[in-house]
Amino acid sequence: MKHSPDPVMLPYEVEEGLTTLGGRVSAVRRTLGWTQEDLAAKAGVNKKTVLNVEHGRPSVGIGHLLNILWALDLIGELLPALAKLGKTEEAVSLLERSLPKRIRGTRS
Repeated sequence: MKHSPDPVMLPYEVEEGLTTLGGRVSAVRRTLGWTQEDLAAKAGVNKKTVLNVEHGRPSVGIGHLLNILWALDLIGELLPALAKLGKTEEAVSLLERSLPKRIRGTRS
């Protein structure tokens, strides 16, 4: 008998974010008059991947998710938000200056 792995408990905020994102993807797709198959073809993924995104399932790979957002012309809204992840430009600049230029593996 085939058993699926135990579902991973996600923080509430993560589940809420996935549900919100999935709803937005579904709404934009339907506004464009596209079927799930249409979106899958445009994004280069299969229909099940689109279905998983729309249902807020966490199993979708980030590359597939970004392809779907790109196909819906939503990627432009995401990029500025990603740029703010370091809180401020000063914080990001300070962090980047403090990073080593190179990280070498240990020799055995």
